[in-house]
Amino acid sequence: VCLQEVLPELAKALRSCGPLNEVYDISPFDVGAYGCLILTQKDLQAKFTEVPLTTQMGRNLLLARCRARFANLIVATVHLESLNSEKTRKVQLQETAEALQDQRY
Repeated sequence: VCLQEVLPELAKALRSCGPLNEVYDISPFDVGAYGCLILTQKDLQAKFTEVPLTTQMGRNLLLARCRARFANLIVATVHLESLNSEKTRKVQLQETAEALQDQRY
């Protein structure tokens, strides 16, 4: 499950929900004022990575690399720059493509 525009209160509620945490691993990174989260089924044994992007708005690419069941499957989500920032979004898309091709993640 990939979520965008997650407020800190929602992130905290999801991370503290016992029944949800029995089934899902939740990306551990700070969402700032609002950001992205990924929830993966525990049996996927996902490793979460946050990749910084060129931004004026605190945007990051969030990756979940599965280490079991669908080993090496990568799920990604990003909330690109807004507010008339076409050039920045283009750079962010290029950075995202490069990150997805980079085997370190």
